[in-house]
This record gives sequence, C-alpha cells and structure tokens, in this order.
Amino acid sequence: MHGAAGNGKSGVLYELAEHLRQKNVPFLPIRLDTRVPGNTAKQFGQDLDLPESPAHCLAGLAEGRKSVLILDQLDAIRWTASHSSTAMGVCKELLRQTRSLRKDKKQIVIVFACRTFDLKNDPDIKNLFAENSENVVVKVSVAAFSDEQLKDVIGPDAFVPLNGHQKRVLSCPHNLAIWLEIKKEGNYSPLSA
Repeated sequence: MHGAAGNGKSGVLYELAEHLRQKNVPFLPIRLDTRVPGNTAKQFGQDLDLPESPAHCLAGLAEGRKSVLILDQLDAIRWTASHSSTAMGVCKELLRQTRSLRKDKKQIVIVFACRTFDLKNDPDIKNLFAENSENVVVKVSVAAFSDEQLKDVIGPDAFVPLNGHQKRVLSCPHNLAIWLEIKKEGNYSPLSA
C-alpha cells in the first residue's frame, strides 16, 4: 500500500486490523519506524519477544487459517542510515519466508505500507516489489479525498466557501483530521488563503 505523506496509510492499516480482528483472522502489525529490524528475521522476531521470525510465528499461530503480517512505515528504514541495509535485508527475508510458507499451503499475506515517493524512487524498495515469476504484488494507492468525498465529510455549508487551495489542503486526511478536531474544540475559524 502506498500514498503521499499524510494521506492516511496508517489509518487504512488500522481499519484493516479492526476488520481482521472482527473476522477473527490472526494478524501481526509492526511499525518499522519504531521497531527497526536488525540482523535476521529470527532476531527481529526475538527483539519483538517472539520465539522466531514474525512470519513463522504468525503462520504457526494461524493453524491453517488466513493470517496477515502488516509492516507499516517501510520508507522509515531508509532514514535510519546505519541500519537501512540490514533492515531492508530483514524485510526481504520476511517476504521470502512468506512466499515459502505460501508454497507450503499456509494462507499468509504480507502487507507493506510506504510513501509513493519512496516506492517509485528508492532502489531497495523498488527491488523489494519487483515483479517476478514467484511473486504476486498488488499495489494499492491511498489517495487524497476527492471534492465530493470532502464535501460529504465536512458538509456543504463548510465546503462551498472554500477556495481551491483550501480544498487541496483539506483533501489530505491528516490535515482534515486536524481541522475537524480544531473545529470540534470550538477554536474554529475559516481557513486563510
């Protein structure tokens, strides 16, 4: 999954986790900006207080059911210069393990989230998702709200007076959430151009 900064990728992953919880599907969400992988997938699992790699633990826990490994903030790895090659190596290992588990008829899926800019421009991230014969990659874009969606959220009375710049600012879910919170607290004033 990819999108611009602030477009709500983590929010979409939160909703995914809630959906999986309601459907009783085992899942393991990990934010890579706070839990930077190091050394090996097994060591990464142990650093998370798991006995083995996150992929292997999740597949074992699922016992024949579907399971989902969620890795958010993949792009954060590139900003941890001293650990980035090791961390990306662990992500590649987790992806290989997931593929291997799927070949063994385990119903495990891995979901990565990163910024679109990094997906298109970071060579390591591009390489991670390179298409090949053993790999099925589905890229899902999380985009800004359309004018119609924005109007539905804030209501026509608040939407109509907005100019184009204001609509673009509020079309970013992160900005919209801040604006709605300020409005709810009563500190609302119209956006300045």
